[in-house]
Amino acid sequence: RAWREALRSSDAVFMAAPEYGHSLPGALKNAIDWLIGSGELYGKPVAITAAVGDPRRGHRGLDALARTLRAAGARVVHQLPTVASDEAAGIVAVWRSLRAEEAPLVLHDYAISGNGWKVRTVLRHLGRPFVIRWIDILKGEQHAPDFVAKNPASQIPVLELPDGRCLRESSAILLALADGTELLPDGPERHEALAWLSFEQTFVDGIVSRSIFRRLYPEVLPTPEAFFDAWRAEGTRGLEVLDRHLEGRSFVVGEALSIADIALYAYTHRAPLGGFDLEPLAALRAWHARIAKLPAVRPIEDNPEASR
Repeated sequence: RAWREALRSSDAVFMAAPEYGHSLPGALKNAIDWLIGSGELYGKPVAITAAVGDPRRGHRGLDALARTLRAAGARVVHQLPTVASDEAAGIVAVWRSLRAEEAPLVLHDYAISGNGWKVRTVLRHLGRPFVIRWIDILKGEQHAPDFVAKNPASQIPVLELPDGRCLRESSAILLALADGTELLPDGPERHEALAWLSFEQTFVDGIVSRSIFRRLYPEVLPTPEAFFDAWRAEGTRGLEVLDRHLEGRSFVVGEALSIADIALYAYTHRAPLGGFDLEPLAALRAWHARIAKLPAVRPIEDNPEASR
């Protein structure tokens, strides 16, 4: 219980493992297995080192610890050289101070925006500190001069960096955040991830999300029923393509979560709100259930980072 509470209240984790050959000692392995089961390691930045009495001995089990943590979904951001046990506390102090000095990102967003949800989820998964400032697009706040200065297109989300630069367009923001992380694979799988991002913009964001928004807010954008019929036909075709692709797969690209999963999940799991029938799409629904269980994935209304 103490470990779980400590993890929940920490932005980062430091682990120092004892020297035990090429694998983890049983007690440490059992402890990490328990933490994996708790879900509290998922997406956490972790610094690891070997704390031994004699630094000259090295630590052959360090790689084993790194592999175990990565399998748990943790981000091993530093794999430090072997240190003596009495030095570990100093490294912890330095690590904590560096995290404390890291300025949070500011996400300008709208509460029920699927595009904003994509960015929130990636930030949470990567353990990046951020705060949310809501922009009420139904009240036209996206047209205020100070927001237009951040995005001339008057659209959310916008991710404001500590140096004042602003990133816009959800797919571009996801790519910027995921570059160099496990969420954006290398090699041929990178092209696959980019291809599915483009697919999402065309068939999901361009059609499914439009149907959802106009069904939820008919008073804002009155829409003839014939439009919904056309969108439902075209959107269903895209959902069927994704469903066939997911047959026999756990993730959209490769064997691990990527920004393709996060981008496609955002609106497809809410597609029934736009009049789309997901009942015949068994692989898609099973994938939705898997993604929904990931620690970084929260309901669209669950945003403790919001400043107002």
